[in-house]
Amino acid sequence: MINISDLRHSSATWALVVVGPLTWLVARSIVWDGLAILDNGVQAVVASVTIAGPLLGAVAAWDAARIKRHGLEVPWRASTIGAWRASLSVLMASCVWSAAAYCLIGAAVLVPMGLAGTAGEVPWLWLLCGLAGLTVQVGLGHTAGTVLPYKLTAALTGPGLYALVLVFLILNAQLHERFLFLSPTVQQSAEPYFGINNELLIWQGAWYLGLLAVIVGALSMVLEAKKASTLAVIVGGLVMAGVGATGVFTTAPGFLKVQAYSVSDGCKTNADLTLCLHPSYESVRGPITAALTRMQEKLAGTPLGFEKVEVRNRGAFGTPEDPTAAVMHVDDLTTGWQDRDRTELALNQAIKPSGPCVIYGMETAARSFHTGFGQAVLNWSMDKEESAIEPKHGQGAVLQAFDAIPDNDKAQWITTNMKKICTDSVSASDFE
Repeated sequence: MINISDLRHSSATWALVVVGPLTWLVARSIVWDGLAILDNGVQAVVASVTIAGPLLGAVAAWDAARIKRHGLEVPWRASTIGAWRASLSVLMASCVWSAAAYCLIGAAVLVPMGLAGTAGEVPWLWLLCGLAGLTVQVGLGHTAGTVLPYKLTAALTGPGLYALVLVFLILNAQLHERFLFLSPTVQQSAEPYFGINNELLIWQGAWYLGLLAVIVGALSMVLEAKKASTLAVIVGGLVMAGVGATGVFTTAPGFLKVQAYSVSDGCKTNADLTLCLHPSYESVRGPITAALTRMQEKLAGTPLGFEKVEVRNRGAFGTPEDPTAAVMHVDDLTTGWQDRDRTELALNQAIKPSGPCVIYGMETAARSFHTGFGQAVLNWSMDKEESAIEPKHGQGAVLQAFDAIPDNDKAQWITTNMKKICTDSVSASDFE
């Protein structure tokens, strides 16, 4: 079907000079800083379609429209292969270059992760669905250029395809949570605590392939191919797309299937700290241990103290296997992750079922540990010298009084005044 000259003359060859680096930047922005799993890498590759799809669809529209504008359709119609075969050959050329760009982005993201021994498995179905979604957009662009062979068609195709994605996004929020999975561009998050819903991806793939069949059939009909075979392709595509869409809406909900997991095998003790990690996080055990060691030493003996930490996910299965363990959430290692994650750990310690702040409510405790006196306690435990909070209502004197307490006595003072720390009501009289 494909003519090798169409590959050489396809506008996608020069367009990739722009599309390639741009989509790579999009993909790299999705990869977690300093911490990644192969699922996250695939998420990044699929995310590149959000830019590549509209851009390459516009290029396909340009090539298709150029055929009619330059009168190239006339010799095609007179040729032995027929206009519809020639048009599909150009479409195939656009798809080949688009697939090549997608594969290069995939290799650029996933090969270094694989060589580095990154944990997890490559969800191939997700990668293939991303490629199918990209091809659908290229096919829609080619169809637009064929039906509307104007100079502005290509310029409008890119924004039009992107707007199409936004329509599915709006429908997803307004009508049904699954509409987004019918979009030609779908991006979902991935974490090591969850498994990819492959059943949903199978139905999504069927939907995409059905759409591609309809696009090919419609092009063939416009370009006067044999009606019987063309109708068969269109009907078959509609049936496949309908089956795929039905499957998308009837599959068990959620792109990510929550899976129970145990961190007991990932527990290791370093000095007085036992740290339990999911296997995917084993590569960052050292930085996490370093971030917690000094904090553990300073808070020892207080209601916020801990000897064992389990790094868990938020939500389902987020509670520790060992009720005495502190819970820590680590999303990535972006700048400032230590302060963010240790603050959350301390708050979890304060409001857990046996925590000292649970009877005073999460709201007051959260305020204290994020913007109030509790943050001053955390800054001390994390060896931060800068002021923890903006002095207000006489708090400047309170902070000075807390700083004046010898480090050896701070743990006892915190224990004695934990109620007031929880309610963010520490006053100067508490230091007398």
